[in-house]
Amino acid sequence: MIIDVSDFEVHIAAAQEGPFARIEDITSHEGTHGSEDSTRTRVFGRADPYVRAGENTDEYSLDGLYNPDDTNGQNILRDSRDNRTTIYLAVVTDPTPGAEKGYIQPVICTEYTDSAEADGEYVECSFTLEANGAKVDISGGLPTGP
Repeated sequence: MIIDVSDFEVHIAAAQEGPFARIEDITSHEGTHGSEDSTRTRVFGRADPYVRAGENTDEYSLDGLYNPDDTNGQNILRDSRDNRTTIYLAVVTDPTPGAEKGYIQPVICTEYTDSAEADGEYVECSFTLEANGAKVDISGGLPTGP
């Protein structure tokens, strides 16, 4: 299945149960999905080593236009960075209302920037998010809150 960019949305919520809101004025998204190497520890008297899976190292970069009025989107990202709180990113690959598909991942915003030029038209912004837990698939809709 090929994902059409018109079907791709990025949502955010302060709580895992939502409500989720689309982050306004985002122009690009990049997700890097990886993990650290697993650790193998051998001990005397045991044929098989203990194996610990590597930690999740998923990271996201969101770029767009600065929008201070996006209280349910961009400002939640800024608050996460300023307060070091976990928030919930939803990457939606099918935005059909009430039947969205994609995944949700707890993240922390580790950095945000804004920039402007005197001869430019808009103030730009970017956010860097790091995973703070495992991804959970969604199908049948985003959580709408308690």
